[in-house]
Amino acid sequence: MMRLLLIVVVLLALAAGGVFFLLENPDRFKSQITQVTERSTGYRMTIDGELSWRYWPPIAINVNNLSLARGDDSPFAEFETMSVDVDLMPLLTQQTVIDVNDLTLEGGRIELIVDEQGQANWEISTPSSAPDAAQSEGEASALAGTVQQLSVRDVSLVYQDKTTGTDYELTLHNLTTSELASDKPFDMGLALSLRDNEADMSAEISATGRVSFQSDSGRANVSDLVTSVELIMEGQAYPTLTLTTDGHWRPEESALVLNRNNVQISSLRVDMTGLVSLAGEVPRFDGVIKMESADAARLGQDFDTELPVEYFQFESDFGATPDTLSFRTLEGKFDNTDFKGSAVVSLGTPMKVKTDLRMNRVNSADYLAETNPKTNPEIKASGAGTNRSDVPADSEVIPLELLRETHADATVRIGNLTYDDYLLTKTKLTINNDGRQLDVVGNTNVHDGKVVFTVNSQLRERPVTDITLNIEGVDVAKLIEMPGITGIIAANSDLSFDGSMLSDINNNLTGQSRFNVKDGSLDVRPLKSVAQTVDMLRGKTSSISEWPDIMPFNHMVGQHVFQQGTRTGQILNAEIENLSITALGGLDLQAETLDYDVTAMFKQTETGAFKVSKQMAGIRWPLSCSGSINAAPGELCFGKDGAIQDLVTDIIAQDVKRRGSEKLDKLIEEKVPDEYKDIANDLLKNIFK
Repeated sequence: MMRLLLIVVVLLALAAGGVFFLLENPDRFKSQITQVTERSTGYRMTIDGELSWRYWPPIAINVNNLSLARGDDSPFAEFETMSVDVDLMPLLTQQTVIDVNDLTLEGGRIELIVDEQGQANWEISTPSSAPDAAQSEGEASALAGTVQQLSVRDVSLVYQDKTTGTDYELTLHNLTTSELASDKPFDMGLALSLRDNEADMSAEISATGRVSFQSDSGRANVSDLVTSVELIMEGQAYPTLTLTTDGHWRPEESALVLNRNNVQISSLRVDMTGLVSLAGEVPRFDGVIKMESADAARLGQDFDTELPVEYFQFESDFGATPDTLSFRTLEGKFDNTDFKGSAVVSLGTPMKVKTDLRMNRVNSADYLAETNPKTNPEIKASGAGTNRSDVPADSEVIPLELLRETHADATVRIGNLTYDDYLLTKTKLTINNDGRQLDVVGNTNVHDGKVVFTVNSQLRERPVTDITLNIEGVDVAKLIEMPGITGIIAANSDLSFDGSMLSDINNNLTGQSRFNVKDGSLDVRPLKSVAQTVDMLRGKTSSISEWPDIMPFNHMVGQHVFQQGTRTGQILNAEIENLSITALGGLDLQAETLDYDVTAMFKQTETGAFKVSKQMAGIRWPLSCSGSINAAPGELCFGKDGAIQDLVTDIIAQDVKRRGSEKLDKLIEEKVPDEYKDIANDLLKNIFK
């Protein structure tokens, strides 16, 4: 018995001595490790440092200063320390499958460079050959069967593509996984920093989730992968972005299937499902996208911009490449507006937008910065709308920078469009802009009639713009918001100006308009006021003084001319049956005021709405109209200072002439013989002119 025990003790001592001999000489595994790496990856591994054992806790091999390279090239990856905790006996007995309890990689730098010819320093042109089938069992390399835990810390990666100017720096602060085994899901967590040197952008990224690989097909699956991104661009920090992803990778198709990809940033939520294909020349996504924000004001504040809507959401069949976003079947809602259509956005400089949209209703007051309490703090604080004095002194009417940076081929249809106090129905706008020329064509129904207009702008350093406008069958009182005139108007205008600001229209607008108004009425209080003053001076009452304040008429025709801007030089001529009106002056679009000298003259007729006595016909009635654009004629127009006395003198002089002519005609008729009447009329006909 004692002999047996002695034999056992001796064998154990020999085994222990053998183990410690192997532990004291770990460099014997260098070639084995490098061979496994090269046969598995095709890369050449070099271990410049020593291999050493870490005895506790637990026993592991430490590898210092190792690098990876492509063939005989310089290394593209260098690592400071790798620690491998392996099952000892399979390693010592040269088994081909070794279980790794813990694999830790700490400190290192990876440089992935694409040169000017498009050659990448990590790509292997010739696949590494498989192990020779005749390789002896003694030369067979050990392969890892299971890694119980993987840990990577403080590894930096540089990616540069000199053909595109791409320049990224990534620092992997920490990567840990649960058990890594073939065809078995594992949990992982990572934290890294990313910087885009070209775009002055940096990000802190963390992620957790579950991943699995299929050894037979090479497919990979991710589930409940939650990624958090804290982004800084050009020194500005943005709200944290959170992504939740479920999907799988299909290597045979070079495609990533997204069963779920949810993005949350500020109050914006984006849901995407579909397929990311890497098989073509550029990556491509095809699927469905849903986007919504229940608090668009907060979203705008977080991104230092103004979003006039309170709420929006849409869904679309969606396609995307690095250069193009395609919303093929777009349908959604913002505030009280439903919309549908399609849109294609070509990214780059300039950006190009092609779209066809239909909206059921839009209230433009909700989306104009000057009148929208959601975007104008002063209005929001006072609880009131914008008054005329709040209108900016000058504003851009041709947004040059925007038009040069964003090209458009757009068609927009709106069922009901509310603009100021106008309700426009069946509105259609077509916009074409190539950065050199802007063409806008629009038509709409408004106040029982139709309006058609075109705008053509040559987008030079100083733009030149031509405008045509046609109006048919519109209620003129509602159209111009002036209670002094009513009727149904038909008009056409040809106008032009150069420049891009409202002040440019004020200063150099030219063109003319022709119009006619049927079945209308005119506020004649200014004329009555002058007539009453004249009557008082003459001591007689004229028929004009007894007119109603609003006189009906059957027909008005006229034209209006802009000679050089809107402020001065305008000429308006109008004929309202037997009443002629001429106005000279202008209006200020910025101050929203007008100032005209007006002359009215009555023709002598036996019929007509504005029939007057012979004493009043043929006399120029001077008026001055000045004040707010929105005031009624009865509040704007008055007898011109210093001109009423001249008007009275003209009326009296004309009356004297008329009476003298009538008396002379009577005397010739009664006293002159018939054979001399023609001679007398010729001699005396101009005596009272």
